[in-house]
Amino acid sequence: VQCPVQWRHQRSGCRLPRYASSGEVDPVAIPRVVFLGSPDCVCSVFRTLHEASLQDGAFAISAVVTQPPKRNTKKGKGTSKTAIHDLAEELGISCILTPASARDDEFLTELESLAPDLCVTAAYGQYLPRRFLSTPRLGTLNLHPSLLPRWRGASPVQRSLVAGDTTTG
Repeated sequence: VQCPVQWRHQRSGCRLPRYASSGEVDPVAIPRVVFLGSPDCVCSVFRTLHEASLQDGAFAISAVVTQPPKRNTKKGKGTSKTAIHDLAEELGISCILTPASARDDEFLTELESLAPDLCVTAAYGQYLPRRFLSTPRLGTLNLHPSLLPRWRGASPVQRSLVAGDTTTG
């Protein structure tokens, strides 16, 4: 499966499992997990998930979805990738998707073609539409640093500290 370059990292090669395109169900298939995240604060989550996938082989990370590279205004030229994008490359993840919007039809079609069993999201930064949420067979797990919905938004940890909360997510 080839993804349009405008929302996929150019070196990525998202590939379908051999049985996904035929409509067959492989009874011994390793469950496919898609990770969604962007900032450096979730790199430890992604690294831990990746290490777990290598240790017992109970699942495989089939793709990473992250925010698209941003124009680097500090250095005057070029772009800067998200911390998760850099880490995914370092760990050898071959399918890195960077849609401008999680509602993009081409992106959602690509996600559906990957046939994930589970999506794990941690500080991805975009609203996930119903079509996205209905794609993974087992659903989407949202890891959040606060107890939702109390401190939803851009700075849940800071707001929890200011409020004096003794327990958080």
